[in-house]
Amino acid sequence: MEHFTPEPTGERCSVPERDAAPFKHWTEQYFSPMYNRVYSGPLLSEANTELEIEFLESVFTELLPAPIVDVGCAFGRHVKELKARKWPVVGLDRFRHLLTEHPKRGRRLVNGDMRLLPFLPGSIGGFFCLFNSFGYYPHEDNMATLHEWGKALMPGGRLVLHVPNRPVMAQIARDFAPSQMITHDFVLIETYGYEAEEKTMVGSGVWQFPNAAQPWSFRLRLYTRTEMERAFKKEGLKMVELFEDFEGTEFDDKDSTHMVIVAEKQA
Repeated sequence: MEHFTPEPTGERCSVPERDAAPFKHWTEQYFSPMYNRVYSGPLLSEANTELEIEFLESVFTELLPAPIVDVGCAFGRHVKELKARKWPVVGLDRFRHLLTEHPKRGRRLVNGDMRLLPFLPGSIGGFFCLFNSFGYYPHEDNMATLHEWGKALMPGGRLVLHVPNRPVMAQIARDFAPSQMITHDFVLIETYGYEAEEKTMVGSGVWQFPNAAQPWSFRLRLYTRTEMERAFKKEGLKMVELFEDFEGTEFDDKDSTHMVIVAEKQA
């Protein structure tokens, strides 16, 4: 087992310091121990994970045996499957308690922040960041994250990034009516909105099981295809593929809710 907390090596981000005030940043409440329970059960299916794994294989296989990093790996639904396929995959997450459900045998986990990576320049074959895990922070910090990825990737290394498409998702969030989902032992209450000045989608609600409940909220900075291309170029990355989903559906700026981006580190 490799499970380590490295010393930070980056320079350009503003990682919030913990103090006595609870939930200084929304992620501290959202990614509670209940997060693993919710997203390993009612809100995700094995079919989704399998489709994503097949996509990742198509992008990264030729880069092996260089390490591939799952940014925001949480309880490790992708890490576990890729490890079973003998990939040199590393799981990274800011919240240590989310890593406790990874199998103990042969795991390689980093308890660290995506804005301040502990990897040497040019040492990583690939990064993937899925499930709307990019955009948690102010724009400057999100750009610092891209800088860290670009710096750590080796020439020819690749990044897979799954993010909302702002023009479409902003309208969906504006029009979203408060809703409730009920299964045999789980209730989800949720509402969404969009703050145009901050280009940010917001949400709030409650996760509820028979023996526990948790209120939650989030803020996600959204981007357009053009903004992402511009940001990649600044960090020596080139967008080489763009899809609407992991099935390879052609992306449409005006209709696609999400972008599945494959970017490559230029020599």
